[in-house]
Amino acid sequence: MKVALLRHSFCEGNLRHAYVGGRTDQPLCAQGIAEARARAGALEVRMESAGLSMPEVVYTSPMIRARQTAGLLFGNARLVDVEGLREMDFGDFENRSAADMERDVAYRTWVDAQCEPACPNGESKAQFSIRTCEAFEDVLRDAREAGERQVVIVAHGGTIMSLMGAFARPSRDYYSWHVAPCFGYACEARLEDGSVVLLDARAL
Repeated sequence: MKVALLRHSFCEGNLRHAYVGGRTDQPLCAQGIAEARARAGALEVRMESAGLSMPEVVYTSPMIRARQTAGLLFGNARLVDVEGLREMDFGDFENRSAADMERDVAYRTWVDAQCEPACPNGESKAQFSIRTCEAFEDVLRDAREAGERQVVIVAHGGTIMSLMGAFARPSRDYYSWHVAPCFGYACEARLEDGSVVLLDARAL
């Protein structure tokens, strides 16, 4: 099955380099709307070259920035919210930038630990990975049962890094899968020894 994983376009917090996570439900800003509209045509060509058609169904994070982006990129598609694809919950760090928190001891401790532990009142990277991976596997299963030949997902940068870090082969570091707003990856999803793997990743 072909899979496309796409990051939403810009919201105001992205422009401030803030931790816009699973609690911060911002709409796209004017720049984000313009970027998504400008990207739509090129994305269709890139998807076609990767064996993906314009989708009838798009699975999205329930957050407004993801749903808006999906609507701008794939205006005729039916959008299906998937709660588990929501961005990481950054807890007390939500909607604050590194510059805002440079004197915050809890933030510095989290960064010094490679951002692995749970954010205060939020998720750890491991918890986030389990949640997003389980949601992705559910989407693939439901799509197969419905006879779909491809899955298109519009979610978040963290969600994409989590999924590619867990399932892509050959394996790469979580942070190496970072993508800019409105960009993402096309892959081939297969089962190997009962587990999902994503092969032949290419940039979209």
